[in-house]
Amino acid sequence: MRMTAIIVACALIVTPAFAQTTGVPGTNDLTVNGNGSGATSCFVQTGFSGPTQYDFAITGIPGDFVVMATNVTAGGCVPGALPFGLGNSLDLSPGLGFAIWYGSILGLPAFGPPGLPFATDVINSNGDWALTITADIPPALSEISWQGAVIGPSHAVGFMMTQAHQFNIITVAPPTQICANASSITLIGGTLSDDGFFAYTFMNATGFPFYGTLHTNVYVNMNGNLTFCTGDSDFSPTELEMADDQPRIAPLWTDVTPSAATQGDVLLYDDGTTFQAEWFDVRHFGTTLCDQSNGWQDSNNACATLDYASGLIMLDIGDVRRCLPPFGGDTTPEDLIVGISPGFTEATCGTPGTNNTATVDLATGFVVNSYTGASGDPIFEFFDTALTNPFDLSVPGIGGGSQITLSFVDNGSGDYTLF
Repeated sequence: MRMTAIIVACALIVTPAFAQTTGVPGTNDLTVNGNGSGATSCFVQTGFSGPTQYDFAITGIPGDFVVMATNVTAGGCVPGALPFGLGNSLDLSPGLGFAIWYGSILGLPAFGPPGLPFATDVINSNGDWALTITADIPPALSEISWQGAVIGPSHAVGFMMTQAHQFNIITVAPPTQICANASSITLIGGTLSDDGFFAYTFMNATGFPFYGTLHTNVYVNMNGNLTFCTGDSDFSPTELEMADDQPRIAPLWTDVTPSAATQGDVLLYDDGTTFQAEWFDVRHFGTTLCDQSNGWQDSNNACATLDYASGLIMLDIGDVRRCLPPFGGDTTPEDLIVGISPGFTEATCGTPGTNNTATVDLATGFVVNSYTGASGDPIFEFFDTALTNPFDLSVPGIGGGSQITLSFVDNGSGDYTLF
């Protein structure tokens, strides 16, 4: 049987129009991404182009079947579009852009015409049904709407529609690699891991000069920074740690999780003249501090370039999408530090020092004029979760963050000038 046949048959026998305006908990209540319980059709949320996760859940009568439908046209969610009576209606326009899809058997297929064959899922003994899909939403799409139907003998017309959900789509630009020649550390024996690090020996035998000390190797830390002497798995940066822990170059020190299985990579390039490390398309860890459900929405990009001969350090800051409203569901993005620090005493890499912990306004130093630190002083900025110092080194939000380059020039006397 096809859903269109059910719709046509019921439309012939039911009483006049009455829009399906609310879900009924325990009977036909649909939530999408945890939102909209008992809501009015068409409940509006913000969606995103690109790979996007949708979490559907329906509470209903155990043993009832579930079918899902979608419409992908602008204005495709219309309360009462096809009434069945008794407060029951299809609230998606059944014309162009309408499709019924296979529930959890195939996930979301290519958007197709009405009348696709469908299969059903059964609501479990606890009265719950859930489905998670990842849909690659085309940038041309401005809206996508969803509605479910629960089918069973207890319903007056043999089934009952849930409330409909409408997602207004924001176009998300895919991330762009900053250091074009860099490639994954996995190609040279490195492993992507949460809070891990990778020890790397520079191709330049002389090494890289940092605050007056030559280093022949470096630790590439998954959480967006480079350290000398030892690796670092720290995912919660503080000003004191930046000043007094390992010597550090931090283009994006925050709690990110590069993973081949989900999203993001750490890339390296080294030709003996220049070394580069890039954290490409990396997500924040977990789902509570920064929503990961919307693909490129949580995509962070930064690259560190080291010139062996001059000691020049360039930090290219690309997209830093911190999931602030209205683009994400979180108001407390992760702490973030950008900059450089000699850390504890360079000569031994083992004795804590007393370096200046004062944060520097990198944007002012970069945009207005140069800034020169005192000998041995770090130059960095701390961006906090309380947003008393919000991130201002690229445009936060959805795609196209304005890339800037922070250049730290080695003056040869233990101090650096920021341009």
